Amino acid sequence: MAKLTLKPDATFRHTVYIPVPGGEPAAVEFVFKQRGRKAMAAFTEKHKEAWTADTVLDCAEGWDLAESFTRENIELLLENYPQALFAVVDGYIDEVFNARQGN
Repeated sequence: MAKLTLKPDATFRHTVYIPVPGGEPAAVEFVFKQRGRKAMAAFTEKHKEAWTADTVLDCAEGWDLAESFTRENIELLLENYPQALFAVVDGYIDEVFNARQGN
């Protein structure tokens, strides 16, 4: 069992499943930014009007795709896979608030 620390790592890895039209969802591992309760409240308030590439840049700092994690490539992902935005941000919020508890 992992030992709890009061100051968690600044980032964590989490796999998000991007819906692929006509195919199976594609697994993409993201490096997400760790936030505490107050910081998550600020994050959700900041992005409450709309989720965009800025939202992805604000919650993640990398991915395991061959292409670099840049604004241009995030926008390309969101253009080509419209549900990716929801999968990434929902995956981030869910992992922060509902992290796996193990057995």
